[in-house]
This record gives sequence, structure tokens and C-alpha cells, in this order.
Amino acid sequence: MEEPSRTDRFAGDPRGAARPPEPDAGRTLAAILVVGTLVRLAGGWAMGLGVDESYMVANADALQLSYFDHPPLAYWLLWTMKRAVPGASPLLLRLPFILLTAASTLLVARLGARLRDRRAFGALLFTLAPLWGLAGGWALPDVPLTFGILLAANGLFDVLDADGPSQGWSGWLWAGVGAGVALLSKYHAVLILAGLAPFFLAAPAQRRRLAHPGPWAAALIALVLSSPVLLWNWQHHWVSLSFQAGRAVSGSLSPGAVAAGLLGPALFLTPWLWWPLLREGVRAIRRGPGDERAFLLGCLAAPPLVLFSVLPFLGSRVLAHWAGPGFLLLVPLLGREVDGRWDDRSDRALHAWLRFSLVATPVIWLAVLPQASWSAWRRVLPAWPASLDPTHEAVGWADFRTWASRQGLLGRSDLFAATTSWRDGGKAAVALGAGLPVVVLGPDSRNFAFSRDQRSMLGRDAILFAKEEEIANLVATSRPHFRAIEPLPPLPITRGGQVELRLGLALARGFIGPVPAP
Repeated sequence: MEEPSRTDRFAGDPRGAARPPEPDAGRTLAAILVVGTLVRLAGGWAMGLGVDESYMVANADALQLSYFDHPPLAYWLLWTMKRAVPGASPLLLRLPFILLTAASTLLVARLGARLRDRRAFGALLFTLAPLWGLAGGWALPDVPLTFGILLAANGLFDVLDADGPSQGWSGWLWAGVGAGVALLSKYHAVLILAGLAPFFLAAPAQRRRLAHPGPWAAALIALVLSSPVLLWNWQHHWVSLSFQAGRAVSGSLSPGAVAAGLLGPALFLTPWLWWPLLREGVRAIRRGPGDERAFLLGCLAAPPLVLFSVLPFLGSRVLAHWAGPGFLLLVPLLGREVDGRWDDRSDRALHAWLRFSLVATPVIWLAVLPQASWSAWRRVLPAWPASLDPTHEAVGWADFRTWASRQGLLGRSDLFAATTSWRDGGKAAVALGAGLPVVVLGPDSRNFAFSRDQRSMLGRDAILFAKEEEIANLVATSRPHFRAIEPLPPLPITRGGQVELRLGLALARGFIGPVPAP
């Protein structure tokens, strides 16, 4: 008889050798939760808000049904925290996201346990990957998206565990809630849900479940929960959907863009987790419906992984974290793989790989944290370029508020601040708070065009601001919208006493007219 492969043994193939007694993963999971949460809390305290976080915090002041860039759930969480704790610190603003990631860790462990990951290795790998272990504590829509996807996947596992097609009501309902949460978080959720089609097409035994009202009830729940997104887009001529779809439009083919699109996720996952996750996804698809739960996760993961691998070849710029939801669903499969091989002490490669991962991720974090909090690298190497600093976008602009306060500019009803960069606009809005409203002029104002009424600024003076090398372009762009513009001395922005960038400033008098919205 043919010797069963190692892969067959972890998949629960009946030909495999008998397993040892099931270990108690409760203590391990508790330790993973505690350590992971403490790391995210430390990051939330040490790091200033990133560019995207600042932009979201600034636009969360205006409660909307949805927003220009993304569906509203992350903005709603920030709006709630800002109302509950006025002047909340970055750590407090990030707290709901940190708690959601802790809940996601439990959901990963639950998926893994049902795949026979007896030691919660999946939860450990989830925490070791920077995309979820560290960035899971940031105030970004990817965090509730992760939670919603995992909740939906757990519901679908409940459906597979049901006795027959007529059973599984609770599973379908939880799947619908999870899908709704995901759709209310980020448009990527559509790609994950698209993976259900190949699963049902390839698994004839599962197609009978579509005759049951459960999946249609789940779809209705997801539609109702995500209806604010559709309503806002309908009210605004589908501008958000058009913007996101336009980011996938093909352009000129670039080897650099192709390499970034294909290999970029390795930076967010670490190369030593990225490749094993991809391998497990391929194995799950190759095994097919015979390994039902793994095949379901592989099908759900496939659309974003395939799409964001193909788009760079069409000339599209793909950001490294866009494929993250696909990799997320492969984490429980890699956890099962590790668990299935862990008792084989002769498997030195696996044990060495996991020990390396347990050391490497904390080392990366301990190297990055001092730079994020007080610019340690710049103290040792003053010439260290900002382009090679992964924490540069987390530099806070508190110096801008200090300067505005000393100049007596805060709280004036005849003044506002303006720029043409939504990135700089978010940073400034977080720093200045309610003391000086920030407006983003120009064609790429993103959600500032919907959260700020430029007409209310007519006749006011403005402090124009931009990075020093960009202030000349800002002044030239702004001249048609003001009666006169006067230059002001530049302002250094520091972190830990080290100058990280310089802001160019100008005083613009008499705002004439609003810039058209995108």
C-alpha cells in the first residue's frame, strides 16, 4: 500500500497514523491574545497616527452614510471615540481596532481548531505577521474588514458542519452578519464573497444548500447592513465606486510595479510567512472538495490573490496590503500544517522555521519602535533618508499646532488652513483640531470635498501649508482663489527633537470662491 503523504496526515486522511492525545490550547491562546494586545497597545502609544489614519480621523468629524475612499465602519468607530473622549490620544482612537483584532485572533483560532490545529498555531502566525500583529492595532478599515471576513468564514464552517442542506440556519445568519460587516468596512469584501462561486461549482454536494432559504437570508442580511454604502454612492453619483474602480485601470507596464505587486505582500507578512501561506493556498485548491473546509478557504482567498497578481501586468499600481484578505484566509491552513508536523521531532526544518519566526518578528518590532517614538535611527545616523524610514508617515505635526497657538491663530472665526494634499490635510487637521479648520483645495481632495464646506470659508484668510519643497506649487495653484498671498518663514516638524521635515507656509488673504468637488 502506498505510504500516505505528510500532507494527507494533517488533512485528517484516515490512512494517517494515529494522533497523540489532543493538547489543551487554551493557555497558549490566552498568552497569544495577551502578548499580541500588549504589542498593539505599545504601538498605539509610541507611534503617531499614520497618513491614512490621520486622514480618516480628520474626516470622521463629519458623520456620513459612507465616505469617498471606503465604506463607513472604520470612520464610525473613530467618530464614536472622538465624541466619547474629546481630544482622544492616538492610543484611545486606536483602541476599538485593537479590541477588534483581539476578537479576530479568537476567530482565527476557532477556524484552526475545526481544521485540527490543536495548538492554536494559526492564531500565533496571525499575531506574528505584521499585517495583523502590528497593523492590526491601527485605525484603518482593514481591521474591521478582517473581523468581518473571519466571522463570515466561521459561519460558513458552521454550515458545512450541519447535518444536511436544510440545516445550518445559525451558520448562514452569522455568515450574513460577517459579510455585512466586511462590506461595511472595505470594498475588498466583494472579492472574498466572489470565492463562493467556484466553491459551489466544484462541490456538487454543497450546491443543494442553495435551495435552502439560509443562504438567501444571509445575502439579505449582508445587503441590509451594507445599504448605507449603496445609498451614499447613489446620492453622490457613484463617485466612490468609480474612484476605486479607476485605480485598477491599466496603464503602462513597469517591471518595478510588477515586482512590487507580486512581492510587496512579503513585506507586510514577512517573506518567511508569505511563501508558506501561498503554498498552502495552492495545496488547498489542488486537493479540491475532498478536503472541504480547506477548499472553501482556498476558494475564498483566490479572487484577491489572483486579481492583485494580474493587475500589475496590466500596468496598474497595486499596493502591497491589498492582497491581505486573501492571505488572511490561508492562515488557518498554515496553522494546521504546522500542527500536523509539530510532533515529528525529526522535522528540524519546521521547528527551526517557527523558532526563527518567533524571534525575527519581535526583533523587527524592537528595532522599529524606538524610531517610531523618538527617531532613534536618525540619532545614530543623521543622514538616514526619510524614504528608508518605515515610520516616517507616523511623524506627528504637533509643532504646527504649537506654532499656530503662539501666533494667536487658533480659535479665530476669520481664518482657516488650506493645502492641496489630502495627505498633508489629514496630518494638519489632527494636529490643529477644532482650533483651526483645514480645507483641501484642488482636484484630489478625496473626502475633504464632502466633509468640509468651502462655501463657509468665503471671505476668510487662510494659512497655506505644504512640505517646503511643494509650497511654491501650492501658492501658484491657490492664487486664483485668494485676493493676495504673502510668504511666511518655514516651520520645522520634529520627532524626539530631530527635524523630520519642514513645512512651507504662506498667508492667503480673502478666499474668493470654492474649488469644485471631484
